[in-house]
Amino acid sequence: IEEGKEVPKGFILAELEDVEYSADFNQMQARLDKLSKYRDDEIEQAKAELDDALAQREQAQSKFKRYTGLKLKGSVSPEDYELVESMYRSMESRVKQSQLRYELLRKGPRDAEIDGAKADLRKAKWRYDNTRVEAPITGVILSKKTEEGNFVSPTVMSSMLSASLC
Repeated sequence: IEEGKEVPKGFILAELEDVEYSADFNQMQARLDKLSKYRDDEIEQAKAELDDALAQREQAQSKFKRYTGLKLKGSVSPEDYELVESMYRSMESRVKQSQLRYELLRKGPRDAEIDGAKADLRKAKWRYDNTRVEAPITGVILSKKTEEGNFVSPTVMSSMLSASLC
């Protein structure tokens, strides 16, 4: 910008470093995407894990029944029986965990969590958008208060009424 130059409303007067604000915006977008866009893939993965747990439980249950019969005949050591019983009980728990995870994913994320992510995204976008300083009105640059490459601070640039670059 130059003193005496006429600029239209919306003319870009300055572009501030935006690395941090751009990263925040991208991070918030990714968070919202994770909560909403990839839901089907997560549900499919949880369903596959549940199916796997059910199959393993079935196998563990079959082995447990077999060992129960062998225990009654005295054909299996107590330690082996306890190990098989423990594996079966563990698979029962894994099936319950998998069922719960699958159901939670099918129901979707909590609305409040999505609303929070949307609010964070709006705030990050507002901050990112404010790295471009535009002329609020059409007018003439009367004075320039900074040079390209300078660090700007509203308190230093202002006359205690409002911050300005020019």
